[in-house]
Amino acid sequence: DAKIFSLFEKTANKHFWFHGRKSLIYNFMKRFFTKNINMLEIGSGVGDVAGYLSKKSIDIEIADIYLDVLKMSKEKYGFPCYQLDIEHLPFKEHYDTIGIFDVLEHINQEQNVLENIHGALKKDGLLIITVPAFGFLWSYWDTVNKHKRRYTKNMLKKRLENAGFTIERTSYMFFLLSPFTIMSRLLKKNIKEDQDSLFEKELKIVPILNTLFYYLIKLESYLLKYFNLPFGTSVIAVARKI
Repeated sequence: DAKIFSLFEKTANKHFWFHGRKSLIYNFMKRFFTKNINMLEIGSGVGDVAGYLSKKSIDIEIADIYLDVLKMSKEKYGFPCYQLDIEHLPFKEHYDTIGIFDVLEHINQEQNVLENIHGALKKDGLLIITVPAFGFLWSYWDTVNKHKRRYTKNMLKKRLENAGFTIERTSYMFFLLSPFTIMSRLLKKNIKEDQDSLFEKELKIVPILNTLFYYLIKLESYLLKYFNLPFGTSVIAVARKI
């Protein structure tokens, strides 16, 4: 629901998950970047990832289906913005890189979307993608966010290859936080509380834990520069248009 974006906007630059995810994404993919690339992030939400990448000298444009959230991003960062439906992309061989971060799990026609992105990339263009991992971690978080599925690394790899991509690199992430996440999900499974209330509590910032978890992600971000991780609560991949 679009109303969720106001919660995200308040916490995106403070909450350990959103704040740390930007660093994980950048360190995972930066070895594939060349100078003067043009990048589009689709499903950009409140624009926090794009804002981080633009500070790393990446020429980035953003797109989302929600006009209100694009207005938020435009005011805050000044990016070129497109309101569009990811299932009907208007671009053909236009971008060097496209990023979709925690978007694919919301979409019924996932294969169609990946094929559309393939068509929007230039020859040898790159798709950077993150998705939530492992069906056994399904919880109120997925329900409130209207997820359709969670992925394994091999599952995502197969979807990308079927769309015409070759995999450059793939890994799990949030490896160091996964014990805490699994414990939290299991404990909350039997709590008889409104799911929206649980969701809001998840986004509440507890200073000591927030700082601890953020620095665990920063450590993992350093590791992810050099190593693929064997487990985590999300999957990240870089795929190249063949």
